[in-house]
Amino acid sequence: MEWTFFAGFRANKLCGVFLLSLVGMPFLFGQRVVYSLPKDHSLSDQQFFCSATDTVLVVLNTNRWGRVESADFVMMRSLTELHWKATNEANWAGVRLQGDILEVYYSIWDEKKEITSAYQLRWQKGQWSAPVLLFEIPHSAEDRTPRFKVKFFERGIVFLSDRLTYANRDVISVQLREEEETWKVEKIAKWKIGDEWREWGIERWELDNHGNILLLTGENRKNQYNDQRTGPRRWQLYYYDFSQQHLKQWDLLIGDKQIKEGFWQPIQDSTWVLGITCSDQGSEEIKGWLRYEFDARSKEVTDQSYRTFEYSNGEAMEWIGREIIKGKFGTYLLVGENYYATEMRTTDFQTGRMYSHWTEHFDNVYCQVLDDQFRLKGDLLWIHKQQEGGEASGCSFEARSQSDEWIVRFNDHPENEPSQSADRVWTGRKTILREVRINQDLKLISGQKLALPSEATWFPVRNNQSEFEIWWKSNAILICTE
Repeated sequence: MEWTFFAGFRANKLCGVFLLSLVGMPFLFGQRVVYSLPKDHSLSDQQFFCSATDTVLVVLNTNRWGRVESADFVMMRSLTELHWKATNEANWAGVRLQGDILEVYYSIWDEKKEITSAYQLRWQKGQWSAPVLLFEIPHSAEDRTPRFKVKFFERGIVFLSDRLTYANRDVISVQLREEEETWKVEKIAKWKIGDEWREWGIERWELDNHGNILLLTGENRKNQYNDQRTGPRRWQLYYYDFSQQHLKQWDLLIGDKQIKEGFWQPIQDSTWVLGITCSDQGSEEIKGWLRYEFDARSKEVTDQSYRTFEYSNGEAMEWIGREIIKGKFGTYLLVGENYYATEMRTTDFQTGRMYSHWTEHFDNVYCQVLDDQFRLKGDLLWIHKQQEGGEASGCSFEARSQSDEWIVRFNDHPENEPSQSADRVWTGRKTILREVRINQDLKLISGQKLALPSEATWFPVRNNQSEFEIWWKSNAILICTE
């Protein structure tokens, strides 16, 4: 058997691609290795991004403060590895593929000048362009350094700070439009969403067709076993209109319910839907689905509804909503997972010091079909699994839409049966890759085992709708395709 193996090597700041023809080496159990990264890369923050012409894997290499020191990009169609090293520690804002052009957005804080500057960097025609300054925002040393995330609309981009400033509790938003291949700042706006959100991130937001901001306060839960923040008592929905410089607010009257996760989805040209998983106040069991419909033309909430999840055993379960996946026939799949952590304390009898050891658990996967209007459709299905470790060790799962099915994959113990039970805990040993196929009516079709070699571990990637997957070996990170 003859096959091709691509390996990327780094020489100073430049990356070369070397083509090696290896004879007699097998495929990786049905997976073809198309690229390999050195093991010194980190997989703590990675994502596939897709365009009509290419797919790119982005791997961010960050320091302990979360700032990006460098980033690696693998353009999968052309099999090109790119490396970017920040001249200063950068706050990552986002990335976009425009045909064969890769656009990178980031911001840098100048401590001496007390200015945050946002930049665009482009990879085009085989080289990086010089960074383009998009805007600068001054702020006092007493304030939090603004960090931005970027989203795109038809004729421009919007930067939004991912947290409130310290002194004034402001949200900072910047709208830019492209004119003759240059970016022009349309508006820089600061607005408030309430002092109770000062410890929370700003992440549940989207843009309408005109680049105006839809925002649900708070952030979706993450795998944080030591989060000591208390949940707020009030929840708000905001709409910021850049052209009118007007902020509109709605208080969400949800009674004895507590908001957990929120997901935005456009269902028509000017209509957005917000779906929210809810629990009872003071409870962690997910009870129901709260749905808000927003009309961007009238700038009004036009519909509100609530429906409980239908569990087959009649009892609500604890889980965290992870993502929404769009299907092939206008439906969506809400997928979640039961994440929790247990603490074991030990005492050093010589010093009297007490030490804590936390074990993270990634248990059952929960699946709920939504119709084309983002309403619940049918019963909730759960797939049995038990994992202990961390996301960096291969825990959690990956879900995608393929043909007329939903596919869920995760590392599992070979003796488990996902449709019935998961009595054996996966800890990284005795590994098989489990693939569960589900039809559009949420009926489990199969739970087959995909064997993998003992020296490799499959690595789940969130929101991965590409044809590529990641495998982790002792000395390399392999990017594979079926």
